[in-house]
Amino acid sequence: MVYGDTNSTLSVALAAYKIHIPIIHVEAGLRSYNMQMPEEINRILTDRLSTLLFCPTANATRQLKEEGFEKFDNQIEMVGDIMFDALKLVSSHLDSVSKNQNPYVLCTLHRAENTDNEVRLKKIFKALNTIAEEISIQIPLHPRTKNKIEKLNLQLHPNLLITAPLSYIEFISALKTCDVAISDSGGIQKEAYFLEKNCIILRDETEWMELVKNKNNVLVGSETTEILDAFRNRKNLNQDFSTPFFGKGNTAEAIIRSLLNHTAR
Repeated sequence: MVYGDTNSTLSVALAAYKIHIPIIHVEAGLRSYNMQMPEEINRILTDRLSTLLFCPTANATRQLKEEGFEKFDNQIEMVGDIMFDALKLVSSHLDSVSKNQNPYVLCTLHRAENTDNEVRLKKIFKALNTIAEEISIQIPLHPRTKNKIEKLNLQLHPNLLITAPLSYIEFISALKTCDVAISDSGGIQKEAYFLEKNCIILRDETEWMELVKNKNNVLVGSETTEILDAFRNRKNLNQDFSTPFFGKGNTAEAIIRSLLNHTAR
């Protein structure tokens, strides 16, 4: 069983396939349609090698079918998103988080397309510095991004509060109390939705188009004006987070049930 789209996901899938071990891919069917992303290559190849394809959304299921996966020797199932299970599991630990904090933005920035591109990185931080003039921004900073900022000698507004990376529970707690998220992370786009927060996405495409089409999140790329416009218009984003795009938080149970049924055949 492999999860997601990391290099280790594809490595395990290739090794297992070569020695005829059936592969189960959790979070199958995602596509950004950007073949410059290592994750896109990993997820496409892992899907093709897998026997059981567990999709997090109806859109992921549809994409596999459109690509002809029903003709292959596999089984496609929409089971929901396991990240929703994880968030529900730790939600009881978040009850003590103060709800009386001053408004702030929670920002993460780690993708190579942003951190390794000097022009994109400068435009993003120009926007963040402008936003910081009216509201504080907390940035748990990825080490790669930190190194790039230091190398470029970028000047940061005092309201840009740089912190070390946070633990999962610490980050989810921060996300729960922020005003809005600004991020290039795929996972945070979903976690923001689970916690009824809007997300401004610092990418040119996303695997989670459901949330963009539903106007909960907005794609802005790296253009300063686009980021600022999205921030200033954030209150106009959809504040209805009730559509169950990612299931009901019982994905693990659905996967186990499917595995037991599959084994019994």
